[in-house]
Amino acid sequence: MAACQKLDIELKSQKIVIQGFGKVGSVIARILDEHGCKIIAVSDRSGGIHNERGLDIIKLLEWKNSGQSFSDLQIKGSKNISLSELFEIKCDVMIPCAIENQITSKNVDKINCKIILEGANGPVTSKADAVLNKKKILVIPDILANGGAVCVSYFEYIQDIRAYFWKLDRVYREMKTILLEAFDKVWELSKEKNISLRNAAYMIAIYRVSRTHELRGLFP
Repeated sequence: MAACQKLDIELKSQKIVIQGFGKVGSVIARILDEHGCKIIAVSDRSGGIHNERGLDIIKLLEWKNSGQSFSDLQIKGSKNISLSELFEIKCDVMIPCAIENQITSKNVDKINCKIILEGANGPVTSKADAVLNKKKILVIPDILANGGAVCVSYFEYIQDIRAYFWKLDRVYREMKTILLEAFDKVWELSKEKNISLRNAAYMIAIYRVSRTHELRGLFP
């Protein structure tokens, strides 16, 4: 959402492809569906479903929650696809949410999107990342895109030491504030230095760690 605002494009006008439909991918699918996005393809480990007119995410969630796989799902007007075919679909935003090393030097030339949002850890290899950068495809790196879980883990620590538990809406609000502030800083440095978002995120992270070490010194 923040990236779309920076690029001055309307979120709900975007065509989305999501690889992985587990704890990350299914939640992203539901949220984007609620925002009016057209999700044209999704996959699990067995295969995927593709429909240019958009998929019914509620039905897909019900199907997955019943313990069944997409390879066994037949939807009128939709096409069953392989995992490799998923990455060849033309879309606006591609969100790999499965496992690492999914976009590599072997398939990166077939990627046809404007934005890649890394929902998984390390879904894009370093060689593929360089190619995507040359193709002017914006990659929102995992270190920035999927940091919400780490934030919430810290919130749990804070609640434990204070013996006070937050309501769920506060957890979401605090997490959103941190993630949006982080995105703004990474975006600004990326533009200032004319570097990728990934390199900008790494620069900020390394600086903060080194600065903390300088102030605190070595400690157990």
